[in-house]
Amino acid sequence: MKPKGNFQIKRLLLELVEDRRRLVADGEELFKKIEQIAQDIEQWIEERIQKEKLAIMDQLAKGIAHELRNNLAVIRASIYYLSQQKEAMNPSIKRHLEKLDRQSVLSDKIVTDLLDFSREQVPHVVQVNLNNLVEETLAQLEIPDPICVVRDLDPHLPSISVDPQQIQKVFLNLLSNAVQAMPLGGTLTVTTRKDQGSGAEGPGASEVVEISFKDTGVGIPPENLSRIFEPLFTTKARGIGLGLAISKLYVERHKGTIEAESRVNQGSTFTIKLPANQKKESTS
Repeated sequence: MKPKGNFQIKRLLLELVEDRRRLVADGEELFKKIEQIAQDIEQWIEERIQKEKLAIMDQLAKGIAHELRNNLAVIRASIYYLSQQKEAMNPSIKRHLEKLDRQSVLSDKIVTDLLDFSREQVPHVVQVNLNNLVEETLAQLEIPDPICVVRDLDPHLPSISVDPQQIQKVFLNLLSNAVQAMPLGGTLTVTTRKDQGSGAEGPGASEVVEISFKDTGVGIPPENLSRIFEPLFTTKARGIGLGLAISKLYVERHKGTIEAESRVNQGSTFTIKLPANQKKESTS
C-alpha cells in the first residue's frame, strides 16, 4: 500500500504544480488585459481632452480672429505713419516703433495660425518644382550671419502636384524653427531627393519626393519629441504651439508624411515625404 500512496501523493503534487502554473499564466494574461484597458482609458482621456481643446480653439479662432486682425491692421498702419515722420523722430522712438512692428507681425501670425488650423483648406494643387520653392522660402527668411545654410538639392528632382502656398508654409515653419534652435549659430542643411516609398511595387510605383531640414541646434528632449505635432503643445515662451500641427495637417492633406528625429545639444532633422506621382486633382 505504501508505493500506491506515494504515487497518489506525487500525482497530487504534479496536479498542484500544474494548477499553479495555470494560475500564474492566467494571472499574467489578466495583468496584460488590465494594463491594456488602462492604456486604452488613458488614450481615450487624452483624445477627449484634445478634442475639447480643439473645440475651444475653433470657437476662439472664429470669435476673435476677425476683430484682432482689424485691430492689428490699425496698429501697423499707425506704426507705418509714425515711421515716415523721420524729421521729428529721435533714435529712441524709432527703436520702439521697430519693436512694436515686430510684435504686431508676431501677433498677426498667431491669428493666422488659429484661422489656418480651424478651417478646412482643400489643397489647390499645381505642378511645382520643390527646389525653387525651397529657394523662395529661404529668400523670405531672415537668417542670422552665424548660421550657415547648406543646400543639397537634387538637380533632377521632378516637379510634383502640390498646393504651393500650403507647402511653402510648412517649409517656412520648419526653417524658422531651425533658425530659432541655433541662437549661437550653426549649420542648417536643406536636402531634396527622389526616393522609393515603402511598399512600392513595380517601376515608378510609390515614388516619393523627400525634403529634409537639418539643424545643429539645441535639440528636442525625448519626452517632448512624441508630442511636438500636437496642437497647442509648445515649450517656447512665445507662440501657441500650432506651427508644427499645421505643418503636419498640410502634409497629410497632400497624402504625405512628416517625421522628426532629434538629439539634445546635437540638433534635429525634420523629413517630409510627398507622393511623386500623385495626379493633379480638380479644385473646382
